[in-house]
Amino acid sequence: MKKIFTYLACIAFVSFVFAQNVKQKEARQILDEMSVKLKALNSFKVEFETVMSSPVTKMEETIKGRMIVQGNKYKLLIGGPEPKEIYNNGTTIWTLFPGEEVTISDVDEEDNSMLSISSMVESYKEGYKYMIEGDAVANGKNCDVITLVPEIVNGETSVDEIFKIRLFVEKKTRILQKWVIFEKNGNRYTTSLTSFTPNVKVSPSTFVYDTKAHPNIEVNDMRE
Repeated sequence: MKKIFTYLACIAFVSFVFAQNVKQKEARQILDEMSVKLKALNSFKVEFETVMSSPVTKMEETIKGRMIVQGNKYKLLIGGPEPKEIYNNGTTIWTLFPGEEVTISDVDEEDNSMLSISSMVESYKEGYKYMIEGDAVANGKNCDVITLVPEIVNGETSVDEIFKIRLFVEKKTRILQKWVIFEKNGNRYTTSLTSFTPNVKVSPSTFVYDTKAHPNIEVNDMRE
């Protein structure tokens, strides 16, 4: 009888491992399709809404924004009614604080905001394990739900604060419609797209701050 239980336990374990591998492969295929889809676009524009919630303060804060992206360049407007403006032309970042100043800094390749759709789309490629969780509806679209969990190497993870990330990838278009970042302290950031426009018209000046348009704004150049 003991041998039978051991045999059944082994079968159950093998079946579990096989199922996990299938889920990982399926998730990887979806994530790769999502990445290829976005990279194939010459440019795109998104409008989004991010809800930040904290179990400590029991409060929620909602921030709306819009973003134009072309490759590694972007223009981001976030908040309102006078939004904070961020311009990135691939080498330099200008951050405009309305009515105050604009700061200028070099692009830090390692400092990618996890709230950015481009960063989220590429995040699975390094430092994360992933698995498909099932189906859900996000923004009225049928989506595959994939969970990313930071890999543990030598007792440490590549990201200190993040516990897991949940992605909602539209089945039909493979566009990332929604993502939720779970932090270890319980904070949660839920970002949903309210619009997505592919191949919008852009020029090099789209991603560069125009000093002439803001003559009375103080410039704080932080480049070395």
